[in-house]
Parts: sequence; structure tokens; C-alpha cells
Amino acid sequence: MPLPVPKEGETREQFLEHCPFDPEIRAEFQDFDQRLAVCNNLYDQATKEEKSFRITEQQLNREKYIKAWDRQIKIAESREFKKWFQYFKRENFKGVDLFLQTGKATGFDGLFLDTDITELYINLFTSVGTQVALWYQDNFEKYIVKDQSPENWRQMFAAYGQRFAADKVTLVSGNRKKELQAVLKRLLNDPEFQALNERQAQRILRNQFTSYSRMQAMRLIRTETTSAANYASTQTATNMFSEQGYNKEWLTAMDGRERQAHALANGQKVSGDKPFLVGGEYLKFPSDPSASAANRINCRCTVLNYPLGAVEEIQPTVTGGSFVSNVGFAIAGEVIIND
Repeated sequence: MPLPVPKEGETREQFLEHCPFDPEIRAEFQDFDQRLAVCNNLYDQATKEEKSFRITEQQLNREKYIKAWDRQIKIAESREFKKWFQYFKRENFKGVDLFLQTGKATGFDGLFLDTDITELYINLFTSVGTQVALWYQDNFEKYIVKDQSPENWRQMFAAYGQRFAADKVTLVSGNRKKELQAVLKRLLNDPEFQALNERQAQRILRNQFTSYSRMQAMRLIRTETTSAANYASTQTATNMFSEQGYNKEWLTAMDGRERQAHALANGQKVSGDKPFLVGGEYLKFPSDPSASAANRINCRCTVLNYPLGAVEEIQPTVTGGSFVSNVGFAIAGEVIIND
């Protein structure tokens, strides 16, 4: 079977929504990042049509940029959610089965292992980072000073994911175990639950922990994908232009659900080598891992990195001074915690 090619009028973003999942591509390339790189090359070879957003005109339009960015984020978020949801569900089901076998809400040390979660973080940062880096590099090709290969991006983002995970895995693992234990302990004192037979209890628990796993994965993915994407955009700009070769701007989803500190930060501009000042904290980009939970969890903000020489070309948004409201993450229209 031939490899997929873009349909007439299909943008790169639309093509990348289905190309990596094509049976022929999946059969030949097992790693998603490889499939993504191959699909990018297939698009380049097959079409010279303009992308949904590309910095080749005299003006950089914020609204177009954000819509294109939002599309990339939703692709990444949907892909990463599946991995984390399946992992959380599998580990929770193991805990349920152990609980039904022993009648105890303890003994969960073998679940939610640090090594497993570290690997998930590395994969998340490698996959999301490479996707965003290729997209950013492609769209700012007019200003490229230094080019990078997909393999270079993968190595860089995998290393960052490893460092990032070192600070997060113990907390993530510990919280999942505590939540599992807390739910099961409550059920030990529930007479209606205790009256169920093992099959009934297992069905109820699996349904309940499927919902918990979905919420756990959504909450984590919304924050960490934002972090990975904004880090990738910033790092790509740094590699392409050097830290002194670009400016960055903080963009907030101004839809009435934003944090006050983030509303005040909206439109803040700094040099590429300087941090933003947001809520009394110095942050390199939205969802910076160094930020406090109040400044980071479920943040929906975006960093716009643009090279020197394009700064005077930036257009204001055309939505009456407010940022487009659909920036952020959603799965089946669900939102766990508002920004």
C-alpha cells in the first residue's frame, strides 16, 4: 500500500491529524515521533500550499497564531491523554483486585511505580516537544538562523523530560496511591458495599476507578502538555535565534475564567533571555515547572516567541482586545478545574 498523501487543500495540521495513524505508516514506523517526522516530510514533498498559519507575510496575526497553536495542542493533548488514562486505569484496577482478594486497603507499594511514571513523562516531553518544535520551526522558517533535525529535538526534549520527571514522579505516584487507598478505606465501612458479592463489587469499583482515572489523567495532561508545549516553543526559538535574538509575549485566555494574576500578565513582553513576572513569581513561560501550584495547575496560557525584526509587525488581536477564548485543553467538552 502507498504511503498517505495530503488531500487537495488539506493543511499540514489537518494532514498530521490522521497521517501518523495510517496503517501503512504504523506498520513501518513503531515510534510515534518517527511517524510524525515522516508525515511532515510527506507533506513537504507532496504540496507547496500555504499552511493554516505561517510567518511569510509582513504581519504576524495573533489570532491566527493562537488558532494554529490551539490545534497543535489539542492533537498533542488527545494523544497523550490516552497513554496516561490507560496507565492510571490499569494500576487502579490492580489495586481493586488486590483489595478484593485481601479485604485490605493497603499493600499498594507495587503500583504507580516511579520508573513507569518517569517513562511516561519522558515520552510526553519527547512527543509533544518534537511536534511543537517542528511546527514552530516550519512556521518561522522566514527567520531561521539555525536549523535543527527531528532527532536533535527528540534527544533534547527527552533529556528535559527526564529532569522534569525527577521532581514530579514521587508526588504523582504518592497521590495516586493515597487516592486509591482513601476510596477503598471508605468502602470498608460501607455496609451496602460489604453486602455485595465479589463480582458485583468488582464491577462497581472498576466503573468508579475508570472515572477517577479519566479525571486524574485529564488534570495531569492539561498542565503538563501546556508545560511541554510552551517549553518546546521557547527552546526552539532559543536554538533558532539565540536568547537575545527574539522576544516573547505572555498570552492569557481572557474568557472570565482566568486567574487574576494571569489576566494581569496578558500581553506582558520581555526579551527571550528574561523571565515574565506573574503573580509575584519569575517564570520562563506559562506552566513553568518552577511555578507554584497556584500559578501552574491547569494553566491555559501561551507564550508567543517571535524573532527580532518581527516585533514591529505584530498585529493586535481582532477580538475586541480579548484573547480567543478557546485556547486550552478539553476532552469531550469536559473541564476539571478552570484557569
